[in-house]
Amino acid sequence: LEGRRANIALIGHTGYDYLTVMLGTVCAGSVIVPLDAQMNADTLADHLQRSDAEIIFYESSLAETVNAALKSCPYVKRSHCIADTENTIDTLISEYSDTVYPSDISPDECAFIIYTSGTTGKSKGVMLSHRNMLSTILPIKPNPELESGDVCAFLPPHHVFSISCDYLYAFRFGMAICICDDLSHFIDDIKKYQPATI
Repeated sequence: LEGRRANIALIGHTGYDYLTVMLGTVCAGSVIVPLDAQMNADTLADHLQRSDAEIIFYESSLAETVNAALKSCPYVKRSHCIADTENTIDTLISEYSDTVYPSDISPDECAFIIYTSGTTGKSKGVMLSHRNMLSTILPIKPNPELESGDVCAFLPPHHVFSISCDYLYAFRFGMAICICDDLSHFIDDIKKYQPATI
């Protein structure tokens, strides 16, 4: 898959490795497919098939679900545990440090496939371009009072609002991101981090 665009699935909870895979995929000109960490193996297999994912990165706690899903997904050519202590994301990056990535990424090329919640039927994969994803944050005028603080990200990372308004917003203005990975800790995290924005 080296040197060409691919659809890459990502399932897990927010953290350094998760965000590295998500942003690295998009910056390399490929399409990221962030998936709900709570889905079962059948749903995961369905999402992998419908998104044409060729690679999946997953959190170690989801290995059983991922392995079960991959039994019906022979076209997924590679799977990688993002918390693997021997093959860390940083190790993987260094292995491909000489890889040349496309410099001709169009703003209108697909960057994300985000699945809807499926509340009105089967969930749908929505293809969002680089332009789509940035259109929500580029018009925001700088606000030094907010930007001198931190962002507390508490929504699951497969939500488009979380990606745009937590992560891309924070990256645009150079803000630190405080990750609340469990809503039961939300109040404690707010007290601990004292973010400028949520």
